[in-house]
Amino acid sequence: MKNQYVGDVNDYRKYGLIRALIGDQDIKVGVCWMLTAPDGRTDGDFLNYLHSPDSWENYDSNLYGTLHEIIKTKKDRDIKRIEQSNILFDTEFYSDILTDDTGSRSLYFRNLFAQLNWVDLIFCDPDNGFEVKSTPLGRKNSSKYLYWTEFKEIYSKGYSVLVYQHFAREPRESFIKRITKRIKSETFSNEVYSFQTPHVVFFLTAQERHKNYFDQKIDIIQKQWAKQITAFKQSTDS
Repeated sequence: MKNQYVGDVNDYRKYGLIRALIGDQDIKVGVCWMLTAPDGRTDGDFLNYLHSPDSWENYDSNLYGTLHEIIKTKKDRDIKRIEQSNILFDTEFYSDILTDDTGSRSLYFRNLFAQLNWVDLIFCDPDNGFEVKSTPLGRKNSSKYLYWTEFKEIYSKGYSVLVYQHFAREPRESFIKRITKRIKSETFSNEVYSFQTPHVVFFLTAQERHKNYFDQKIDIIQKQWAKQITAFKQSTDS
């Protein structure tokens, strides 16, 4: 996550998904921003939706209004504004900067577990998503990825895990199946959930005790975010 992306249309869907998963605060969420330094790019400028309330506000009017105020009124694209707004209810945020350095990264995750030890679900928000072969841990730009060893550790500590993921340059259906299969091999979870949007996909790996809860959220998300978020409960055997 970079501050330059705060409030764009992908953020709107992202926070909407988290809000739907939280429901009536029946599950406690921790957000691991995986915050990285700004890079000067302009691909976080997808803000036209904020000029079209008739088309966008109905998905989540409270969320839409809050993002509009942050971006268009206060003109302050910073995750601190999200944290202070309470649009994610009683959520715990881990906001340390993540770098490419392996030693600092190890400390980063130790501190994460110390701060979020009371939550049920941890949302990881890397710039790009899960690791890729071309960028080993510790190499330049490795801070843009969540590595499988880290993902596995989070899940092994008893958390359900939600991960932000850019699509790779391959058919989307096969990509989702490939990542789902890898998730099973890392966690031995029987099923995972995918939440597909026009630009990115979110993977949710549930602890056994949370599966019934998330099953109940699928239809709610589908109805509330029709055409924006497509939710699937993926069989990892397929």
